[in-house]
Amino acid sequence: MTDSPWSDLDRPPLRQAALGRALTQPPWTGVTVVPATGSTNADLAAAARRGTASPGAVLVTDHQRAGRGRRERTWTTPARSSVTVSVLLDARSDAGPVPSAR
Repeated sequence: MTDSPWSDLDRPPLRQAALGRALTQPPWTGVTVVPATGSTNADLAAAARRGTASPGAVLVTDHQRAGRGRRERTWTTPARSSVTVSVLLDARSDAGPVPSAR
């Protein structure tokens, strides 16, 4: 028996307002919580391509149906079993080019 009031995946859903208040400082530009999705990463990448998400955007769910990892491994997260997060980062750097290894 556990002392947790939440057991057997019976817990309240994620709250976008609470997460948004927790992530108000840069580099975070906004938090979106969705009840379910195929892939947070695919959704955030599509939003970036459409121009509706900018660097620092955070997408969160607790029910992901089509997650992908290295070597195209797939997984799912049953509803309320875990938290899945993707963050849109700007890969450009002001550090200049990477020196070649010779």
